[in-house]
Amino acid sequence: MAVNRMGAFLAIFLILYLTSLGIGPAAAGVVLTLYGTGSIAGVFTGGLLSDRIGPRQVIVASTLLSSVAVAAIAFERDYVWLMVTSLAAGVLTAAYRPAGAAMLAELTRCTAWSPRPWRADSASTWAPPSGR
Repeated sequence: MAVNRMGAFLAIFLILYLTSLGIGPAAAGVVLTLYGTGSIAGVFTGGLLSDRIGPRQVIVASTLLSSVAVAAIAFERDYVWLMVTSLAAGVLTAAYRPAGAAMLAELTRCTAWSPRPWRADSASTWAPPSGR
């Protein structure tokens, strides 16, 4: 999921990159807003697709397509295409989240005696902040 983490860092550095291209701060903020809006839409889209075609397929497609969308931002110079590409990158980068949660729930089905759900939930909660 390294690509999706790269997409998460995109939001941090997008304003700096856009202003270095000569785009004003307000216009760069619009592009960043579209990335955030795409991320919200991506969570809903990823959940819907995960229910219909399966979480594994959504994770693979999201990872591959988000890498293309994030890389495309580096090659865009037209403002309108930067907005479109940023929106697409937001959607594709966030689409893996509900699929990953569905796969985690599927792979850690609990039994009455198993502590596995607690461990899985704990790992998904504490591993990202610890860098693992």
